[in-house]
Amino acid sequence: MISSRSIWAQSSLLTKFVAGVVVMVGFALLFFVESIYGKKSSLLISVILALIPSVTFAVSILFLSVGLIRMRQEQSTWYKQQNFLLGIVFVFVAFSLLTTVGSVTNILSPLLAFFLGLACIVLAFLCLTWSILSTQGKQKS
Repeated sequence: MISSRSIWAQSSLLTKFVAGVVVMVGFALLFFVESIYGKKSSLLISVILALIPSVTFAVSILFLSVGLIRMRQEQSTWYKQQNFLLGIVFVFVAFSLLTTVGSVTNILSPLLAFFLGLACIVLAFLCLTWSILSTQGKQKS
C-alpha cells in the first residue's frame, strides 16, 4: 500500500535531526575542502559544491529510515520496498556528486572520478529501475 504522506511527514524527529546534522557537518567539511584544495572560484560555486552532496545524503537518510519503518510494518524485504530502494539511489547519487567535487577540487584524478561516478550512476539507475518494476508488480497484484 502506497502512502500519500510525504517522506518528511513519515520520518521521525530523530531522523530529521540526524539528517540536519549530516547536512551541516557535510556542508562544513566539503566547503572547507573546497576552499583549501579547490581552484580559487567564487564563493557561490563553493557553497553549491558543498551543499548539493550534503543535502543528497540527508535525503537518502530520510528515505532509508522511512523504508526501514515500512519494511517492518509491511513485513516485506528490502528489495521490494520502494522507499528503501530510493534511499539507496540517493546514496549512489550522492557518491557520484562527491566524485565530481573531488575532481573539481583536484583531490581525485579526472579519470578516476569519471569511472567512480559512472559506476555510482549505473548502480543508482539499476536500483531506480528495480524500484519502479517492484512498484508496478505490487500494483498488478
